[in-house]
Amino acid sequence: MHLRSLLALTTMALLAGSAVVAQQPQKQQVSFKVSATDTKYGQQMNIEVGDRPDHLVRVFEFHRVLSEPVMINGIKLKETWNRGIVNITDGNGSGIAYTVYMMDNGDKIFARTDNAIENVAGDRTAFGSGVITGGTGKFSGIQGIVRTRVHFDFTKGFNESQDTLEYLLK
Repeated sequence: MHLRSLLALTTMALLAGSAVVAQQPQKQQVSFKVSATDTKYGQQMNIEVGDRPDHLVRVFEFHRVLSEPVMINGIKLKETWNRGIVNITDGNGSGIAYTVYMMDNGDKIFARTDNAIENVAGDRTAFGSGVITGGTGKFSGIQGIVRTRVHFDFTKGFNESQDTLEYLLK
């Protein structure tokens, strides 16, 4: 009888453990592109460092309004605001960007990315990766990572991006 009780308790524990695993939040992913026509530069400032030609520190802001619907956890992503700083020499460098993902219902997701910028024959691309730092409303428990690829030419006001968010909602 003791062996049956032990077997029954072990079986119940295993079933309970698998139920807990099944209830864990699942990682989700969303990727989207925003064209240059849907991106507008806002505030921006370039400061020449002066130690060599074409070395500048740049502070920027741009606003993206999504023309293609993107859903994040069942809520439509309406727009993004990006603000940051870069250190560029001859179009190559590094930077930090902060993004606010604004949802259609007013909720927000916040992210910070570290960026590497490369200039290949005048074609500038920033590759970023970072973390989701928080959110509001239905996204208040969000955690995850962000990866970005931004093709840009700030002298012409050109900026297009691709973002990928991998996230968990708790």
